[in-house]
Amino acid sequence: MAAEAHTAAEVPEGTTPLQVTLAFRAMALCVMAGAVVTSIFTFLMAPVQVDALGAFAILAIALLLSDLTQQSIYGVHFSSPGSVPVLAAGAIVGIPAVIILEGVASLVGDASRRSVNFYTAFNSAVYVLSGVAGSSLLYTAVRDGVGGYRLLGVGAVAGLAYYVVNITLTTIGTALATRRPLLVVFREWAAWLAPHHVIYGILAASIVLAYQSIGLLGIIVFTMPAAATLVATGQYLRRTEGMVDEMRTKNETLEALLAENRGLLASLSRGHLQLIRGLAQSIDAKDPYTAGHTSRVAQYSVRIAGALGLDDATRREIEHGALLHDIGKIGVPDAVLTKPGPLDDKEWEAMRLHPLVACAILDGVDLSPTVLSMVRHHHENLDGTGYPDHLAGDELPIAARIARVADAFDAMTSDRPYRDALTLNAARAELRRNKGTQFCPEIVDAFEELIERGQLDRVLGQQDDQRRLRSA
Repeated sequence: MAAEAHTAAEVPEGTTPLQVTLAFRAMALCVMAGAVVTSIFTFLMAPVQVDALGAFAILAIALLLSDLTQQSIYGVHFSSPGSVPVLAAGAIVGIPAVIILEGVASLVGDASRRSVNFYTAFNSAVYVLSGVAGSSLLYTAVRDGVGGYRLLGVGAVAGLAYYVVNITLTTIGTALATRRPLLVVFREWAAWLAPHHVIYGILAASIVLAYQSIGLLGIIVFTMPAAATLVATGQYLRRTEGMVDEMRTKNETLEALLAENRGLLASLSRGHLQLIRGLAQSIDAKDPYTAGHTSRVAQYSVRIAGALGLDDATRREIEHGALLHDIGKIGVPDAVLTKPGPLDDKEWEAMRLHPLVACAILDGVDLSPTVLSMVRHHHENLDGTGYPDHLAGDELPIAARIARVADAFDAMTSDRPYRDALTLNAARAELRRNKGTQFCPEIVDAFEELIERGQLDRVLGQQDDQRRLRSA
């Protein structure tokens, strides 16, 4: 038949068999009752052409063959040109022939697939109602003497009528059984079948015309296009279904690989961050007066980046760059780092090398340009007077400008052996005084706004806690 509703194959997850039974069977019982009433009325009222039993036998064989070789539509529904012999039989033999053909063909088809069950009765009822609806139009036209092209036109309408009844009932059954929207089910598997049924109806009318002209030989000749259609449809569906299965398998494989890669990347990212934090802590351990410096600079930098609207990935890179910005101080002698007084020119020369030492340490490590720019350029000034490369203005990346402000502010508000920390207000005044020379005005303004809103209170409190620990 045109479409067979194996709704049990589409039971969604979370739906119990009882729920499907209650939803689907109520509708199915109504359809079966309608088919029974229609059958009784048809056998009582509709005449049968007894002299056309030979035609009935040939059409029955054609229908059985089409049902036994019907094509799967993605393993859920089935399609075949079985409506062609059904419509032709109704016009040539009489409407009761349709009921016999549809009932027997449905039972034989399901029996061949070893799936005779409640749905077999539902499918038979759907086929009976579809066949009666379509063949009645063609039978009436033949009885009224319609022939030629006009009969072909009636056949097209009869095929469409078969389609409308068949698809309406099977779509509703599928939607009830699967709890999916009716239009979604229709568009997914039934909408594209309408043109097929128009052609099936025309083929059925052609068989009727051939029978009227040359008898049984006409039926045999004109069932061949239907057979060719069946073969072509089967080849197309098998090829399409094979391609879909192949794509689905490849997609599942890719999804599994992607999930595995995501897990590996997440693990590497965690390990990478732990390594960075460990290196940062090793720097803090060299100078007890700057303990926690890298962590605070990282927190300041991330909050500034957020205030500037930078994306999550960039903020993570800025955090990593801030944690690593002083890694080069590993190469600075402890006597210089912890000297209880101002540095002389030679000591300053050694100190100014730490960004280059950091780059040498990190050479070959897979770090982003953002991280490396912060490590190398966090002592560059906006006016080009910084080190080591004397970058100025737009040459200075935004991440390095952020690090310059965060690093300078934390240095100013930290105690040193040769001076006490500046107060918060004094450090802010120093930032404002050097806007446009040392510091980027946009970064300073964003940093000040964070302070005003209290969004840095927790970080500032960490520094106070560290100072109290040293005093104790």
